[in-house]
Amino acid sequence: MAALEEQQEVMADLADMIAQVYALESALLRARKLASAGKASAEVAAAMTGLLAEETMALAEQAARRVLAASAEGDLLRTQLAILKRLARYTPADTVALSRAVARQCIQLERYPV
Repeated sequence: MAALEEQQEVMADLADMIAQVYALESALLRARKLASAGKASAEVAAAMTGLLAEETMALAEQAARRVLAASAEGDLLRTQLAILKRLARYTPADTVALSRAVARQCIQLERYPV
């Protein structure tokens, strides 16, 4: 771990995970703000946030696996991967339905929803 700062690929994965989580948090806060204000775009914002959450979870888990594999080996790696598996457990969203909801709104508005 002392030489972690010298492993650019690991640092890039960590930075990517942080950026993904920040983007997801921003989308979630925006969707909540629209919903609390009773805006018509709240439903599509929630669908878009759901899609982003699915993508974020997949990317973050993949990056975390790479970081762990670069940082440990053997029994320690297997233990850390088991912990990651437990921490990353979630019920996947219906991305087909979410995508269709966003597409319907785009078609209806004849533009990308804002």
